[in-house]
Amino acid sequence: NKLIQLVSPQLNFENNYTFNFDSNTNTFKILNSAGNIFVETTLLLCLSIISTLNNLKFKFIEEMKITILADNSFYSQRDELIERNLPLSIDSMKQLPNFLAARKQKDTGELQKTGLGSSAALVTSITAVILQHFEIINLNSNNQSINDLEIIHKLAQICHCIAQEKIGSGFDVSAAVFGSQTYMRFSSTILSEIILHSSEILKEKQINLQTVEKLKEIIFNNNNSNEMIQSNINWDHSHNFFRLPKYFQLVLGDIGAGSKTPSLVRQVTSWRDKLRQENKLEFSSWGKLTRLNEQVISLFNKLITFENDDNYNLIIEKLSKSTKQQWENLLNNAIEIENSFYNLFKTFDEIRKQFRLLAVETEEQSFTEPLIQTELLNATSELQGVIAVGVPGAGGMDAVFAIVLSNKSKQLVESLWASKMVCALPIEEDTGIKTHLI
Repeated sequence: NKLIQLVSPQLNFENNYTFNFDSNTNTFKILNSAGNIFVETTLLLCLSIISTLNNLKFKFIEEMKITILADNSFYSQRDELIERNLPLSIDSMKQLPNFLAARKQKDTGELQKTGLGSSAALVTSITAVILQHFEIINLNSNNQSINDLEIIHKLAQICHCIAQEKIGSGFDVSAAVFGSQTYMRFSSTILSEIILHSSEILKEKQINLQTVEKLKEIIFNNNNSNEMIQSNINWDHSHNFFRLPKYFQLVLGDIGAGSKTPSLVRQVTSWRDKLRQENKLEFSSWGKLTRLNEQVISLFNKLITFENDDNYNLIIEKLSKSTKQQWENLLNNAIEIENSFYNLFKTFDEIRKQFRLLAVETEEQSFTEPLIQTELLNATSELQGVIAVGVPGAGGMDAVFAIVLSNKSKQLVESLWASKMVCALPIEEDTGIKTHLI
């Protein structure tokens, strides 16, 4: 038996789990469940896999303690700032003590999340720390092994997929591992057989040895080796490093309402699958959004190639001092660099239009851009130097975003949002999972 003490000071949570193997039924079990499917699914799958490897450290360690700490930006801090008489701003957020207790909605009791993928970050972190603790991987090196990162990614995807009952694009997990990126999900067929066991794993908190061996085949190609080598199974996902062009800044605003991504996505997924079967998906708002997103990536990358062009800085300065309504008269489409700026903001406008149409087509008004946020986003888009606005991810009531071209534009957005009780978050581009000393 292994005793795992799991502590989350921010959620006022502490529980002692017992992990064991029942030789009579050939099953691994997590005992003393506290109802956290993300934590318990990850513990069960990670420990079950490691226990079948020739890992000496696992054999001799009988107890372990995991403490979960989340950055303040994962949870809404609006009420905290108000109680401290601080303005709703990025600077105020940076003044707060680290790892503040997460607050709950007064009416529903749900956590006040900001929509940054906290469940995926949790699963990925637990997966990585267990693999690191038992020296399966090494994240302490300055040059992290892509093999180690892929192992974390695949195992965390499986854990998160099962815990979310098969719903999700996998992007949040991939971002937690690899950082800022453009992403394409793996084929669902890779996990189709494993997903058949999700009911047993979630409800019984157990997994049989045969399923564990199958997991190892999916992730590794040498089941008996303590050196985990990537599987020969073709994980056809892609994750390519991505950054914004020079001077572009992303601003994310905390709405403070929170959304349940699985329930939001479920109806849209059903609608999408139906259209796919009817060969109509390409002509729907979903198909159009896919093409528009690819166009945005292409335009961003094109603008990056112009960063050393003398005209680049001049255009940024010109656009950051004017509104999008004025840009059409300021940009000369006959000049390639100016045409790229023009096409970018027009493409973002079309994305937002198609995002709203998606809610109509799927009859899920709480999905994508809720009407209650439209007024705020419209006002934000009219500010100087704002090139794009919208709701991130699956949409809903978690957050809003803006992409701006200058620090002054960023300040204008912060000020407007604060007047509407929306707090900008201190986020930045990230390179992915890493170890920290706390």
